[in-house]
Amino acid sequence: MRAVLSLALALTASIACGADIAGRYADKGTVVAANDGTASREMSLHALLQLDLDYTQVHDRYQETDYVEFRQGRETLEARMCAADDTLRSHGAWSRGEGYRPSEAEVMLQLRGPRHAGDSFMLVMSLVGDGKLLQVDVTRISATTAGPVTRRVGTYLFPRVD
Repeated sequence: MRAVLSLALALTASIACGADIAGRYADKGTVVAANDGTASREMSLHALLQLDLDYTQVHDRYQETDYVEFRQGRETLEARMCAADDTLRSHGAWSRGEGYRPSEAEVMLQLRGPRHAGDSFMLVMSLVGDGKLLQVDVTRISATTAGPVTRRVGTYLFPRVD
């Protein structure tokens, strides 16, 4: 009976935490599909988290970022963008109810950026390829007089490096 109770508690804890994307991922990944037809190009995970979607500038702007490390808890998600020598380049943190929404299969981040005219972006992150790749699906959400309109931005893959 004790073993069954332990198993039930462990299962409940894993469901409560949801998808676990904690770990290190290469900053440079692949554009799998994009709204503007730029598939097979390189993208920076750091750039996505900054909502910098200009593919032509990504290499130059984020060349010093080597990896992104996610630290995930029940209520918070942290991203540390680091250089190859582990120097911190940038940092982001989100709380549940303030942009961070974990679910059983994925982690969602809703971000807003000043460069995007009040629009918000939904980044849906999940592990694929036996947990060796972080898949990031990005959707732009715009407010209109007829209600919100969504537009897919792209799908990106980043290899796990830890």
